[in-house]
Parts: sequence; structure tokens; C-alpha cells
Amino acid sequence: MASRPNRARGSRRAGRSFIRGSSLESFLQTGRALLLLDALNEMPHRGADDYRRLVGRWRDFTQEAAARGNRILFSCRSLDYSSSLSSKELRVPQVEVQLMTSDQMREFLAAWSPAHEARVWRELEGTPQFGLFQTPYFLKLLCEQVNETGGDVPRGRASLFTGFVRRALQREMHGDLLLPGALLDERDHRKLSVNAWRDGFDLPERGALLPRLGDLAFSMQRKGLDTEGAQVRIREDEARDLIAHERAEEILTAGVALNLLDLDLAREEVLFFHQLLQEYFAARRLARTPEPALAQVEWAAERVSPSFH
Repeated sequence: MASRPNRARGSRRAGRSFIRGSSLESFLQTGRALLLLDALNEMPHRGADDYRRLVGRWRDFTQEAAARGNRILFSCRSLDYSSSLSSKELRVPQVEVQLMTSDQMREFLAAWSPAHEARVWRELEGTPQFGLFQTPYFLKLLCEQVNETGGDVPRGRASLFTGFVRRALQREMHGDLLLPGALLDERDHRKLSVNAWRDGFDLPERGALLPRLGDLAFSMQRKGLDTEGAQVRIREDEARDLIAHERAEEILTAGVALNLLDLDLAREEVLFFHQLLQEYFAARRLARTPEPALAQVEWAAERVSPSFH
């Protein structure tokens, strides 16, 4: 019995050594590679044409690699990438991950929030927001929020993300960057300290931090309309210009510290930590300053695109 773990450790060491001594190219050439590629929509790109060009390069690579016997799995948001990656020589099948069942949700809650599982389930079952929490990402956010606050279940996606932002601010509010001042003022700090809010969507927005992040998100969201839903990355200097505040550099730094923004140091690019966070802050900015023209839809037949004729 004692010799088995030793043989297993030896095998693992040999395996790691073999991988380190071999190039990816050699695996690809001999058809021994399994590539797991996540978030195609997060590729750095410059506009819709550049994005389509990059997807086209992945399509060419996929066709060549698959012909040699390699296997490739792309995971990404629910957009029609399968048709973009397919060709008449090789159709790329699409698998859609289904929402969790009720039993799976109960198991998830029991694993991530055992102390509150029964109460959370009672508050979720049969409610309009039940479908939202069938997605692991949202259910995980819910568990984190309930575990930290012991509070009620958020009523919808906006309330869920609001709770996430509050907790991030409360975690970092005593650091030098977020002491009372331009980014968060005295009243912002008091609200965070006593956890007192008007409703499920209220945030400390008297200081510049959150409103300016909303401006940034809104500009990036509009830019994303030209990139077919792909997650937007922008240069750091462009981000500072969009924030348009004398403390723009500190606002970016605070956004990263709060896990709201991500910074690609090599490319000097900024993006929101998750696409849904970008959408959340953009929606807050739009609610604060509505732009009805963004929702305008042509109804006259001669103006509809593509044409009815």
C-alpha cells in the first residue's frame, strides 16, 4: 500500500517534466492538444471590423488544428460564435449550458451558504427572481451577500449588484484612497459606516467615484454597440479622458482596488471586471441622465433597416 502514493507522485512528476520539455506546437502538429479557450468576446480589439477579423483568424486556426486531430472548446457569452467559427469544411457545434434545476440550486446553497440555505430557499422559491439565480454566477453573488450581511435576498439583478458594490466599498473605505474627500465625501462614509440606505439601489454617490465610473461604463457600453456585444477594453489615457475629472487616475486605481475594474498592465488597457458590472454602472448613469434617443426605433416602413422592400 505504501508504494502506490510514491508511484503516483513519480508519474505526476514525470508528466509535468514531459509537458515542460515539449512545445505546444509539437502537440498541435501531432494532434495531441486539447485547448480550453474562455471568453472569446473579451479579445482586445479595435472596433467591429477588427473583432470579425480576429474571429476569422480563430476560425482558420480551428479548421487547421482540428484537421490534425486536436480538440478545441470555446466558452463565451451566448452569441452566435458557432456560425462565425464554422466553415463548410468543418461545422463547429454549439452546446448551450442550461440553467440550474431546483435540486442543483439547493445543493449550491447548501455548499456555499449552509447557515442560510433553508431561509434563502424559502425567499426564492416561486418568486419572479427565481430564474435569475438559476445562473451560478448570480447565485454565488447572492450567497456571498447573505453570508456577509445575513440580510434579505436581493430583489433582482440591480439590487444584487448594488449589494456587491456596497460590500466592496465597506471593505476598502478606510484605506488612504477612499478616506473622506473627493472620491467619497463625509456623508458617503457615514452611510457606509451605518449601512443606512434609502432602498435596494442606493449607493454613496455624493463623491466623484461612483458617478464617474458610471460615466466611464456608459461610454464603454455605447462603444460596445459597434463591437457586437464584445467586452470593451480601452486605453488607460482614453479612460482618464472619459472620466473627465482631476482625480481620474485615483478613480481608476480605486476601481481596480474594489474589483470593479481590471487593468491590463502589459497593454495599458482598462476594462470592467465583468461585462455585467459595466452594464450595471452604465444603466445607473442612464437612469440618472436619460437619453430617449437611444431607445428610438423606426416604425415607418421606408425608414426601417433592413428595408421591407
